Amino acid sequence: MPIINKFSADTTAANVDPASVLFKARATNIRPLVNMLRSIFFRNRVSCAINSGGIVFTVEEASSTVAQAYVRTDLFATFSYNIQLAHEQNRGRTDSQNEEGEETVHVVLPLDVLLDCLMLFYGPASTAAGVTTGALTGSSGDLRGATTAHIAFNGLGTDFELMLEERGIISVCRMAT
Repeated sequence: MPIINKFSADTTAANVDPASVLFKARATNIRPLVNMLRSIFFRNRVSCAINSGGIVFTVEEASSTVAQAYVRTDLFATFSYNIQLAHEQNRGRTDSQNEEGEETVHVVLPLDVLLDCLMLFYGPASTAAGVTTGALTGSSGDLRGATTAHIAFNGLGTDFELMLEERGIISVCRMAT
């Protein structure tokens, strides 16, 4: 089962020492990320290239159509990428560097599951956890997109992890890589 929900985030990679995690980021508003990923969602398989400049999400259809969403580090409130760990994990691989010669880690994820995880709190309706946003704010203001996401990945063979938090509610989603 690719999605795991927990009430506590004590054991997540997002709470581990950054020196031992390959990639860790925090976005205080996931709306731009969700919109970018939706725009390239014509195939379910997305390839993620992670480096110190950000993340490139690539969707390809029969080698004839390619869509990319480049998420730069400035979209995130915090972004850390451990180049030493990336170099160790990429030893012997020929596709491990980008055009600038920088170490890049690649992971393939199911795009539908990634989007479902990101939109746990911010779905198509204007409700969150069964309560309308108007009831929470006293107005009809839309609070969707106020979700904070902690993203962590420790390399091939480990789970790609999303920890989402909105108004004190925490959910952890792990995708096998």
